[in-house]
Amino acid sequence: MTRRRRRLGRGAYALAALLVTAVGCGSGRAAVVDTSSGASVLAQPDTYVDRVDGERVRRKTKNEPLPLAPGTHTVALRRRAVVAATPNERPPDYPLLIGQDEHDQSVYLSDTLCTVTLTVESGVHYTASAAAAQEPGTWSGQIAGGGTTASCSADTRVPRGLVGQSRFLCCTMAFQAGKATDANYRYSGAHVHLLAAGTPVRITDVGRDRVTFLVPGALTSYALYLEYGNSRLATDDYFNSIFVAADPTAQLVKGAPDIVTAVPKGMLLPGMTRAQAILARGYPPRHKTADLAQEEWYYYDSPSAGVTVRFDGDTIHTIIASPPPLE
Repeated sequence: MTRRRRRLGRGAYALAALLVTAVGCGSGRAAVVDTSSGASVLAQPDTYVDRVDGERVRRKTKNEPLPLAPGTHTVALRRRAVVAATPNERPPDYPLLIGQDEHDQSVYLSDTLCTVTLTVESGVHYTASAAAAQEPGTWSGQIAGGGTTASCSADTRVPRGLVGQSRFLCCTMAFQAGKATDANYRYSGAHVHLLAAGTPVRITDVGRDRVTFLVPGALTSYALYLEYGNSRLATDDYFNSIFVAADPTAQLVKGAPDIVTAVPKGMLLPGMTRAQAILARGYPPRHKTADLAQEEWYYYDSPSAGVTVRFDGDTIHTIIASPPPLE
């Protein structure tokens, strides 16, 4: 985050705390609205409010009171850590860097969620906190206020069987400064590494929504996060689809020369099958392409741009530049 962005953001934070309008769950009611009720939840310095009623809260580097409408809500917490600005001081199992605070210290979040079911009363101010524990083991959180306390335990279900295994990358993926997410952006710039389908990997660590791995000849590790599709995909299923037991490029031996050349470059071409499209660009983000059997897939190039891939049966028919779909 640049200094200019931080400076602009500070002036807006207080106003944003009053105007946040994250949409609630399927009922259609607004979860984080109705500031007239005077109800709010304030997270302690070791805690971060990540989601309300399944909807991700706008990420803030500073903890601030979050307005809540009266009623029953599910509030997902993460553990939060603030350390000096050097990456080497990142605490273990706090992989999510969300920026700097007002003192230019780095703010990190744990990779496990603890979800509290909270009944909010009008005019009551609640406080969220986390109990000390060893990540990514079990830890607990609570939200207290109005004479009541609601507690939770962290979801630490992770595919531990992957740790230490040697696998192959399912598909060509771009990593920026060693990191990527299931949004599967086509990053650009000096710090982008394109890892081709079939790259051998050794998995060194697994978190709730993260896998860290090494590739031959690399001096640093890579990290892949399941950040956007975790409401649709099981952690185990996603990472086992990305890190596969056999080299997936074996199927390209008899393929068309242009497709064989396009796959390690991360390029999509008309005429590719669905399986070849996955080899070349990875899986389309599941929060935009819910079903791989549907006739259109969406791939991001950046957060605001990408391509819609249209299939005729099992084969790509057209590739059209387009903004991300709303749903």
